[in-house]
Amino acid sequence: VLVIDFAYGWNEAWYAEAVAARRSRPGSSVARRWESLILVASAALLALSMAAVLALLVVLRSRVTQEVLLPTMAAALALLVVSITSWCEHGALLTSSTIVLYSVWLALEVLAAAPAAAIGHPIWLRGAEVVSCAVTLAGLASG
Repeated sequence: VLVIDFAYGWNEAWYAEAVAARRSRPGSSVARRWESLILVASAALLALSMAAVLALLVVLRSRVTQEVLLPTMAAALALLVVSITSWCEHGALLTSSTIVLYSVWLALEVLAAAPAAAIGHPIWLRGAEVVSCAVTLAGLASG
């Protein structure tokens, strides 16, 4: 719930800046810059998600890894596509991209909790788990 709230707040803040720029300076490129920033941030989050999935598939070559990551990514991307259509009334690209990255992080947590014999845990996976928890706590503590 916190991630969704953060993502909606982030999207609303940036989109509000675009709307305010469009109202205060019609014809100015400032509104397009804010909208472009939303697109660039969304693309960066999606690229990071894809890179993480590919890295995990390469490093953890097991059937369990594929069974966790591929359906997670397929479902997350399908929901992203639905959320940016007019059919979904409150969908937003930046929010959905954030949720895709969060889904990948949850899949990483599932793989970290799986028995080592099933996927052959490398030592860095536990380190990645600790770092992800620390980053999450730091984000929550900052407001």
